[in-house]
Amino acid sequence: MARLLKDAKYDGDPLTTEIVDDLKQRSKDLIDPINQTKKALLDKLEMYQGIRTFRHEFLRDRNVISIFESELTRMVGIETNTLTDELVVVKTCYFKVLKDIVLNGFHLNENRYVCLTASAGQIRTKRSLFIKEDTYHRIMGRLMCGLTVEDINNQGGINPN
Repeated sequence: MARLLKDAKYDGDPLTTEIVDDLKQRSKDLIDPINQTKKALLDKLEMYQGIRTFRHEFLRDRNVISIFESELTRMVGIETNTLTDELVVVKTCYFKVLKDIVLNGFHLNENRYVCLTASAGQIRTKRSLFIKEDTYHRIMGRLMCGLTVEDINNQGGINPN
């Protein structure tokens, strides 16, 4: 809005000048309430403790993504061109929420999900791949080539990049 007003060209007509000035003032008047609301939201995000619960009403047909057949889909048992709730891609807008769900997982439709991975492209677009916790435990041995978390950590851990 401000950019449009800044770039607006008008011939100095007093009525046009008055309208433009009024719109500029209105946009400035909205900045403080918006910033206060953002701060209140961030404060609430910081105070939250526990495992987050996602609301199922935000899962819509337009949110469905396609996943190609891979070793992961075969391990999980997802058939090609079918919908599944075994894997969920989550887009996060706030680092605090991302940190919470990566470290603690989240609940969705009575199931607990844990963070599995995020590709470089997903990281750039603030997305992460989560898997049902029971499914993760079922395929963990195959997924990690028979190694346990302790085995990996005893060898120096993994590269978190």
